[in-house]
Amino acid sequence: MTPKKEYRGRYKEYMTKYYKAMYRKTKKFLISKLGNKCVICGNSKPRMVFHEIHGKPHKTLTFNQVIKLWKNFVPLCSHCHNALHRYTKYKEKMRELEW
Repeated sequence: MTPKKEYRGRYKEYMTKYYKAMYRKTKKFLISKLGNKCVICGNSKPRMVFHEIHGKPHKTLTFNQVIKLWKNFVPLCSHCHNALHRYTKYKEKMRELEW
């Protein structure tokens, strides 16, 4: 293996570990602030997703940004989160068809 490929492999491995650790840290912080129950169905499944209320699209938030904006998130179970996105996409498609 060439040194360049070896470096890329080690860097990718390091960044994967870093992002997983930051994700766990962020999720733990949001659970401590918002709880671990879905706001729609009240379920407390192990796979909780924290959805932003205002829905402004952005690529990623850093941990520091999440700390500042934690009130903009709500805990949802994976089922309710998927249903919410499916319904939103359906509404957008219906608006397009009306024109």
